[in-house]
Amino acid sequence: MWGPQYNSPPVRWRIELEIEFLTAWRIGSGQEGETTDMGILVDPDGTPILPGSSIKGVFRSCCERLAGALGVTACLLDRDLSGVDCWNGFDSASFRQEKKAISEGKPRAVELRRRMEEKTCHVCRLFGTTMMGGRLILSDGCLTKEGWPELVERRDGVVIDRDEGVARDGLKYDYDVAPAGMNFSSTLEWIDYPRALEKEERGQTLRERALVAAAIFQWSDGFSLGGFTSRGLGRARLVVLSVKSVDFGDPEQAGKFLVKREWNLVKDWENRWQGWIEEQLATAIPGARVTA
Repeated sequence: MWGPQYNSPPVRWRIELEIEFLTAWRIGSGQEGETTDMGILVDPDGTPILPGSSIKGVFRSCCERLAGALGVTACLLDRDLSGVDCWNGFDSASFRQEKKAISEGKPRAVELRRRMEEKTCHVCRLFGTTMMGGRLILSDGCLTKEGWPELVERRDGVVIDRDEGVARDGLKYDYDVAPAGMNFSSTLEWIDYPRALEKEERGQTLRERALVAAAIFQWSDGFSLGGFTSRGLGRARLVVLSVKSVDFGDPEQAGKFLVKREWNLVKDWENRWQGWIEEQLATAIPGARVTA
């Protein structure tokens, strides 16, 4: 469950949430629809699908936007754009050179892992890279029966000539959208190491907790998901249904989870998460104070 690089048992978090679409939305299929030029992603029964990868991608973008305010590094998967040196998989030459420089022998894997942690930005440590698995996962959205009229809507569009600022003749198209009012349940899980012996790992735990908490609070106020959001599509909000955790450093909690799959319900999660954000702000910005 935990490796020598952390030297401690983890805490596993599980957030059960619901995503409510306030407007029509679309996740494109990349193919034509049944009667339109641009279809949406649907299951065999024709019901719109909300992939976990789409949710996680937008959630990561939200975390990247919040990173600077919380003193968290984010490479944005672009070293030149962000100015953050990170082994995110897009600079494999640097990684190969470092790997070659590490001496052969038993400590090699541990040393390589340590160097990867040092050379990876905080956001990539949480979400993962092509060379290192992430600690956060988001499930596919599961459609609730409420708000689904079993009907996909069709909308029209035209190609705009950017030089002339007018519609191009003969280039009208249409596309599918899923209707407003659809609700999807999903689950967010992540693992952290609050008892890590190394100071940096304890700091990483606080950064991750504050970042996830801040992103979820922001999503609760509303966010955009899917394609054509600049046209008003995909406006949604998140509702947290429950927050659960398992502390594997607590023998009773660990035993209940491993034997009976029982989670520990976190009742005061909002106050606890606010505390994480305030603590991280105080750590990253000395003298910072958060007032109600």
